[in-house]
Formats: sequence, C-alpha cells, structure tokens
Amino acid sequence: MKLDNLLVESDFKVFKGIKNNMPLTLLVKVKARFLKFALQNKMCLHLDKIQVFDRDGNNVALNSYTFVSSMYNDDEKYDGQGVVNGEPKGGCGHHTKTEDDPWLIIDLKKDYDLSKIVVFNRDDAHYHRALSLIITASCDLENWHKLFDNYAYKLSNDYIDLAYENKCLLNCSTLDIEPIRKLIKKLNSEGNKQQALSLLAKGNVQLEPYNLSIGPHGLTRTFSIRTENEKNKAYLALSNLLNVINKEFGVPAFASSGTLLGLVREGQFLGHDDDLDLCYISAFKEHDDILRERQELTKFLNNSGYKVTNARGAHLWCTTPQRITIDIFTGWVVESNCVMHPLPIVGVPKESLLPLKIEEYNGFDLYVPRVPVDLLELNYGRNWECPDPLWVFDWGNARKSFDFLYF
Repeated sequence: MKLDNLLVESDFKVFKGIKNNMPLTLLVKVKARFLKFALQNKMCLHLDKIQVFDRDGNNVALNSYTFVSSMYNDDEKYDGQGVVNGEPKGGCGHHTKTEDDPWLIIDLKKDYDLSKIVVFNRDDAHYHRALSLIITASCDLENWHKLFDNYAYKLSNDYIDLAYENKCLLNCSTLDIEPIRKLIKKLNSEGNKQQALSLLAKGNVQLEPYNLSIGPHGLTRTFSIRTENEKNKAYLALSNLLNVINKEFGVPAFASSGTLLGLVREGQFLGHDDDLDLCYISAFKEHDDILRERQELTKFLNNSGYKVTNARGAHLWCTTPQRITIDIFTGWVVESNCVMHPLPIVGVPKESLLPLKIEEYNGFDLYVPRVPVDLLELNYGRNWECPDPLWVFDWGNARKSFDFLYF
C-alpha cells in the first residue's frame, strides 16, 4: 500500500483557523459533560477557539469551566478560558508549555446531547503543532469515548507493518518530523552521511505539498523553497538592521554564521538554512558592561520599530518590521582578538574582522568581516567550502565558554 493511501483511508485532516476558513468540524452524536482535547507527542497545545453545539444548535462551550495541563510561562491568561469565550481571530486562545501529550479539558457543567464540535486552530505557521489532536468525551471523567483521532493511521496494521524509515516518511506527511529528524541524526552520527542526506531529501519530498521543509530548526521554509520576493525581503531586512546597528547604535555588526557562509561560498543565502544571523562587536571588554550594552541595544531596537527578546540560547531574537526573524550574537575584543559567541573562544585576529567592509549581494549592501575566510574557518573548520546540510553546532561547548551571557 502506498504511504499516501494510508492517510486517505484514516481521514487525516489538516485544519487551520478562521482566516483560512479551515477549522476542524466534527459532526457527533454523543452525550457528554467533559471534552478532552490532547496532543499525542511532545509539543505545546495552542488552539484559537473551540465551539461545542448541542442538538438545538447552542454553543454550550461558552462560559464553561476549563482545565489545562500547564500554562505557557505560567501565565493565567492561558488557563483555557480564552479558547471557549470570544470570537476566533486566528491566534491562540490558550497555550500550554512544551510537554508530553499536553491537554485541555472543557467542563460543560452538565450533560448535553452534542451534535457538533468546531476547533479553530492557529492560522500562522504553527498550525501544524495541533495536528496530532485526539478528542475524547466523558460524563464522569473516568469513562472516555473517542470522538476523533488524527493519528488513527498509526493504529492500522498497514502502518504497523511498515519499515521504520517508511513510518518516518509517512509521519512527515502529517507534519510530524521529529521521528525522521532523529533517524537522520542517528544515521549521520554512525557515519552513514549519504544515507542520512538521502532520507532528508525524501522527507522534504513528503513536505512539498505543504510548501514546507526540514530545516536546522525543525519544520520550516528553508531558503531553497522561498520565492525570490521572500528572499529579497530577507536581504532587505538584514541590510536595514545592519545599517541601523552600525550607523545609529554605533557598534560594528556583520553577517555571521550560516548567513555569512552562504554569502561567501555561494553568493546567496544557504538553500538548506532557514534563518538569518548577525554578530556585533561590543565597545566594552568587561562582562557587566557587555551585558549592559546588550540591554541598551535591545531597548534601542525596540524603540526603532523592531521587536527584540532575549533568546534561551544567550543571543537576541529580533523580528524586523518586515516580520523577518534575525538572530543577533554578541562579540567583543580580548587583547588583539575578536571573540564571538557562540564560536570557539579563541576568536580571530581583530584585523581579520575590523574594519568591516560592505559587499553587495543580490542587489543589497551587507556588512561582512574584513577577511571572512578566517571567521568561517573558526566556525566550520577548514572544510567550510564543502556543503553539509547536516552540520550541527556544538551549543553545549558554547554555553561553557560564554556562560555569563546565559542568564
């Protein structure tokens, strides 16, 4: 049996929200007081709205009680009430933490004869997180009746009999890429790079209908599948941000990491990359001063139309006015060397980096290091000119070397 046929027979559904006019609509015939909405993997559950109708057509979910497995950032606004009250808007009415099998329970306060359930998902790129949804109903919180299982295909004998690689590929078709990512990582670590690369290519074929791909940060849209217009927006956003930091904030900032690698090696963004990176060199040398300056940079950019937050990885996440996300890393001068998080602590000679130069890429001016090759060798080793979509950075070592940035 073909993999796609398994999904068709199990009636797997891709559902989104009000803006896409693609809610999950279930016609049911069940008596229940409690409805449980859960995911079947390690993920965060964030739906926009849930409407539950009795046989008279009344939305009995309004003003119901809600219980959640957790709340994102322990924020009480994610207690579930936002998912049962108000109108759908395409965002998220509640949001759990990332955990195993997160859930939301709606208590309708009494038994109802139910006729329809409508689930409005998020409309943005994160809609895929809810696709492992399973919905069950109960009158007493002990005996549960399954109403919907979007992973029902995994219960079929045809799926069970598949080889593990084919299971991973089929899961890709349901936008669950963690199994195939783990297998690719395992193959690569065991020295089977070509097999890992082949599996990555097969996985991306399964994702083509969704215009998505497997990138360094998970399910995303790598530059290889973005339109020229989308890539030009990214070039413009990066160029503008570099100009702002260099000319207005007054510290040298330049394209770095995978962004620099693509520009120097291929004259464009890496096809298998999915984000943009830049680094700035602090005007200070002492740790407290570097941290204070980074806070000042954050405030400056937020006041300049950008949205900047401190990432868990000790760098800044910057969303530009064009809604392009750019990672901002911090560097500084130690004696005659420039040291840059998260690269090896030895750094590069200051003259390899500064003064920066401006190069034109795809019609846009970008700041880059004076001698980019030295920085690329520090980052990727002497084989930096050889493409490697499976290359992984050693973040554990970076945390040890730059521990003061992690707070």
